[in-house]
Amino acid sequence: MKSFIDASDQKGARMTPNRKIIASLAFAAACLTVIATAPAVLPGAITAMGTGDDSTYLLIGQEPAGKSLAVETDTTERRLRDVMANFRELDDKQIMVSGTAATEHRFRGSVDQHDWSGVVVLVPRGEKLFTIFGMTRADNDLVQIQENVIARAISSLQFTEQ
Repeated sequence: MKSFIDASDQKGARMTPNRKIIASLAFAAACLTVIATAPAVLPGAITAMGTGDDSTYLLIGQEPAGKSLAVETDTTERRLRDVMANFRELDDKQIMVSGTAATEHRFRGSVDQHDWSGVVVLVPRGEKLFTIFGMTRADNDLVQIQENVIARAISSLQFTEQ
């Protein structure tokens, strides 16, 4: 994961997924900094944030809507299974993000011999499907704190028409 990290001094993020919608994080923890190179390296990425020690990441991406959420969910799970050893889905539930019904998937797995805890939230909005991906190392005492930081950042996401 280190290969695309170019952490800047910026705190928080303002994302412009297209000319009509601006999404902004109302809450961004001081421990997360913007990864400026993510949109250039990760297709569909609007923004990415992470900790300086590479133990926590939050990525927001978009793609055209069109496929069913069930197809998107299956595709996402298949990708995670491909990159994570011992992938385990923990929980699926419906949540609200910026007043829009969204599907949240929690999981655990291993990457580079480290246990990770993660969440993927799929938010259909107009002609776009936003994917919010948060992941933190689960092999330390801070896992619950970082999971809460990610959850708070996701719940504070706001979409406004421009």
